[in-house]
Amino acid sequence: MFCNICGKWKKGLAVHVNKAHNLYVKNFKEMVGLNSEAPLTSPFASERMSITAKEFFKDPMRRKEILKNLAKGTEKMKQMKIRKKRTTQYFNKVDTCPAQILSKLGNVSHYEAIRYLNK
Repeated sequence: MFCNICGKWKKGLAVHVNKAHNLYVKNFKEMVGLNSEAPLTSPFASERMSITAKEFFKDPMRRKEILKNLAKGTEKMKQMKIRKKRTTQYFNKVDTCPAQILSKLGNVSHYEAIRYLNK
């Protein structure tokens, strides 16, 4: 699906429009002139969700497996986010590394700032 605001291609636009552009789906559809009943999910993604939902309700054992995988995936994503936020690489990327901030604020070298922070 093509986002008419930023020009990006997404499998589904509902979450993208809300998170990236702070718009409700209804407002987005009105803004770009879409029918209020028009789906904001690609046909492939819709089909895949449909198959998963049918499997979920048809077989109780498959339901347990799907729920278990969802819980595992959710937990894994949480752990990845936590780890990502704690790395020096992340701090350097978003320019919030404490050593960089100290060196920018005063006449302190980056290495002196690191030594100061590690005390």
